[in-house]
Amino acid sequence: DNSNNNSNSNNNGGGDNDNDCGDADATDIDRVRIVTVMPRIRIVLRIWVPDGHSQVPLGEKFGMRSDHIDPLVKACLEAGFEPDDIIGVSFHCGSGCESVETYLEALTMGRAALEAIDRTLQKLLGGAGGSSSPKTPRCWLLDMGGGFPGLDGLDGDEGRFAAAATAIRERSTAEKPAAQTTVADIAVAVRPVLQSFVDSSNNHSRNHSHSNNCNCNDGEAATQQNPPLTLIAEPGRYFVEGAFALASRIYQKQIVVQQPIDTKTNTDADNDNNNNNNNNRDNDNNDSIRVYRIPHGVQGVFKDVLLCGESFVPQPLQTERNNNNDDDEEQQQTHPQQPPHTPKLYPSKVLGPSGDDAEDVVCDSCLLPELLVGDWLVFDRMGAYTLSIASRAGRPVMRYVLGGGGVLLEEEGDREKTKRGGTKQPNGSSKAFW
Repeated sequence: DNSNNNSNSNNNGGGDNDNDCGDADATDIDRVRIVTVMPRIRIVLRIWVPDGHSQVPLGEKFGMRSDHIDPLVKACLEAGFEPDDIIGVSFHCGSGCESVETYLEALTMGRAALEAIDRTLQKLLGGAGGSSSPKTPRCWLLDMGGGFPGLDGLDGDEGRFAAAATAIRERSTAEKPAAQTTVADIAVAVRPVLQSFVDSSNNHSRNHSHSNNCNCNDGEAATQQNPPLTLIAEPGRYFVEGAFALASRIYQKQIVVQQPIDTKTNTDADNDNNNNNNNNRDNDNNDSIRVYRIPHGVQGVFKDVLLCGESFVPQPLQTERNNNNDDDEEQQQTHPQQPPHTPKLYPSKVLGPSGDDAEDVVCDSCLLPELLVGDWLVFDRMGAYTLSIASRAGRPVMRYVLGGGGVLLEEEGDREKTKRGGTKQPNGSSKAFW
């Protein structure tokens, strides 16, 4: 990607624009270096596209504006690149993009960029008037990047911990959670656009092979010079997000009572009395919050909390149950329509291990049943931007599970040794949670 080489030379791309991403004229030494190291390298020019609806926008760092295309193509030819070395255009709508319209707009900009490159090459190589020539290559690659959400929209969450967490949120709130954009939503919208691109490209190749200006002996030679459009994408998050789940054991629990702000000055004795009173209050106090601490925090696999404001909602996994059925009886009296044995939910907060309770917040607010030290919190869909950006000290041990029966393969020791483990799913199957 040679589209964002910064230089100290004159800026042809409007440097007064704060959103401008780089200079169109890459330095001569950069271009010569590329030609020297890889004389037949293929060049894909990355363009800027809107990415304001993504979790991690990339436009501030990568991509050139449309008015940079013409001077950059000229600069590549002057540096010694062959015309057919410039093969296409790429873009990226930002990581975790949830706007279907953004992809549609980006595709339109990508096609316009391909046509702009073709026009520039025709003007430089096609002779007077920029007429088409059989020796004039045409861009044939459009890379629509990544950023696709991890949800496929095709019941991919069925039987997963994420589905159970969603059910708890729906049961505990009057408002239904906002629908999330899925890969299926994006596919339905962009497929007709992509098909029109391919059809137009194929027609162009066929017309060129039979053109009066084409001296090729057959259509095959013309197709080699002007191949049909190739479309690729980089759906990394889509493939790996659902491949991992994290189980983190609770090692500390506190019940914190929210107190109104008192403007008077309290003495140490007053504070001690208040703390004692808080500890003696009933756990069911509406102002109390369950605070659970787990060994994984924002400097580990939850770093996206700091980087892009991601929210991680856990699913509880209890190792033992309270035999006291008072909550069930009370629930049947207050909510007779709910099925029995539905655990009562409490306002909860999940913290990491650093001790910095203001920053190391994995989940600031969620509803969980009463949990104990030793119970587990399961975070589903943890395959994207978790282990890859975590510090070494914050990486959990990985276990590999094969099949829906919950067969667990040990990562260390004898890999042929397996054991069964997991939680019973509503459909009767077992799902391992390591």
